[in-house]
Amino acid sequence: MIAIDRLVLALRELSDEVFQRKAWLASSGPVVSSFAEQVSQTFDDTGLADVLDSQQRPSALSEEAYSALKQLDRAVKEIDQSKPPQDLLRDPRMKQVRFCARRVLELIESK
Repeated sequence: MIAIDRLVLALRELSDEVFQRKAWLASSGPVVSSFAEQVSQTFDDTGLADVLDSQQRPSALSEEAYSALKQLDRAVKEIDQSKPPQDLLRDPRMKQVRFCARRVLELIESK
């Protein structure tokens, strides 16, 4: 089972470079986050990792959205999460992560 509402919120943050710059580089509140935290919120807190591991598309997702989520998963795995936040923000592969997250978000919200 996948928590679509949580997934939508997580995808918004994962696709938003302005939010990431503010949250990942913050030393104190009101908003503090990291790439690892956003990945955990997107894949673990929503049940998405289990869905992708099972390789069975849930009925709540279109085939296109499910395929886009698999692309997002591959893009996220290309990122070295141990890098400092400023290096992650400059990493050209983050553009692909943001693009994939934005695409999934559009597909889910258009349903």
